[in-house]
Amino acid sequence: MSENTPTKPDAMYLSGGLGMLFSRVVGLLAGIVSLWILTRLLNTEDFAAYMLAMSLVYICGFLGGFGLHRVLLLKISPLPTKSGALQGAELAQKVAVRIFLSSTAVAIALTAVLYVFPGLTAQNNIAIWFALLSPIVPAVAMTAWLIAWLQSNHLVGRPQSLYGQIDGLRCLGLGAVFFMGLGTFAVACAAVIATIIPSTVLAWSTIKTTSPKPSSFEWFDILDG
Repeated sequence: MSENTPTKPDAMYLSGGLGMLFSRVVGLLAGIVSLWILTRLLNTEDFAAYMLAMSLVYICGFLGGFGLHRVLLLKISPLPTKSGALQGAELAQKVAVRIFLSSTAVAIALTAVLYVFPGLTAQNNIAIWFALLSPIVPAVAMTAWLIAWLQSNHLVGRPQSLYGQIDGLRCLGLGAVFFMGLGTFAVACAAVIATIIPSTVLAWSTIKTTSPKPSSFEWFDILDG
């Protein structure tokens, strides 16, 4: 190996850095354009409610998995890589089920709280917007799970770019809603679909050959996560 040939860690660091740079740049540009579009699609009250509801669904998405995706990083990443195969398929499946159920439960619970106690949101439209955007909660949680599984198998570039892809697709969706003259429900649909599609495409293109081991999942793994 020549002196200038990047080692595996060097290649991973470069790939991850490029993926992160892509996410930051695209996320920034798409965010600015999306805000401009939203100010023309929504009135002042709905715009404020949308922005707060979107913040809430992302917070719930990241917290709703209770850090269980970290179990994959702890148990799989120390293992030697297997060319062409993702390790820990059984473990990843067990973690995915728990993350989906917990994040969905969080979304349902908070939706109920916002409707039962409207005073918490000063009688505005936040409860309605949160209900419309609530599918984003498990979508964000499952995105974090997918990224953790791929990164634990030392695939870092494309996973790091995933959030930029989501931001960019959301911007395109909102642009389509604007030019087609659609309403509030279409805005929520564009945001939800944009959160789901990039992760689904990434999973479809990368999760092909898998190795089931490691597969053990114990209660102490939850605490570690």
